Amino acid sequence: MKDVPHGSEVTLKWEFTGSEIPETEFRIVRRVWADNPEDLESPLHYAVEVTDEGSDFKADVRTKTQRRVLDLLSGTAPGKGLTVRQIGDALAGDGRGPALKETTIRDALKALR
Repeated sequence: MKDVPHGSEVTLKWEFTGSEIPETEFRIVRRVWADNPEDLESPLHYAVEVTDEGSDFKADVRTKTQRRVLDLLSGTAPGKGLTVRQIGDALAGDGRGPALKETTIRDALKALR
């Protein structure tokens, strides 16, 4: 959180994942301020806007699933391929999210290709 004149500003990252919805993420900037912070009866103002602020927001447009698969494959020895089942087994124990269905892994691989 950083200070703004007469208030505060916070950047929030929202990530939505699930088997029924596409993976989505975005950031918002929330600002709260008072006309006169010394007066408790001074009106408060609240503003929210979608933003691309943040160092990693634009740099990596991959979904969380795609990043997990890519990170796993990046750590694999060159020339050694993994089956979709082996990828799924490895991701199930990576501690970065739920186990993935084979179709989800295949979709991530297609997008990364």
